[in-house]
Amino acid sequence: MQSLVENATIMQITKPATLTSVNTGRLYVDMKNYGKCAFILTAGVVTTGTKALVKEAKNKSAGSAQTLEIDHYYKSAANTDVFTKTNPASHSSAAGIELANGDDNKILMVEVDASKMSDGFTHLTLETVNASTNATFGIVAIASKARYQQSAPPTVAG
Repeated sequence: MQSLVENATIMQITKPATLTSVNTGRLYVDMKNYGKCAFILTAGVVTTGTKALVKEAKNKSAGSAQTLEIDHYYKSAANTDVFTKTNPASHSSAAGIELANGDDNKILMVEVDASKMSDGFTHLTLETVNASTNATFGIVAIASKARYQQSAPPTVAG
């Protein structure tokens, strides 16, 4: 039986940090060889008004990025492994993951199916917007359902 690392590719999208605006240092996951991508956001201190949006792009540049609507995401209780399926809230006509005051030390996860991406779009990221002072978190992506026959997973760092 293969391990997670042998069956999927894991990539840090945003290093754990205190963000005060859009996480401009984020990376994009190249989905051309994968069927799914899970984004895991680990929160430290969170202030009101922070949101995370799944973005799709035609390449690893944010220039072509647009919001990809999601059906649901999962949010943990603080410091536990208990998750609740959550419907996204509407914000400027873009449904995404809501981080509110009181979401400190929680894990939020959204899984994206590559078949839901728009034609011509091959890359994904999770972008935080409206981050207030002292919104602390990190984001990791796990690309899975590989569409290739190789001994090692290809890179997703598009």
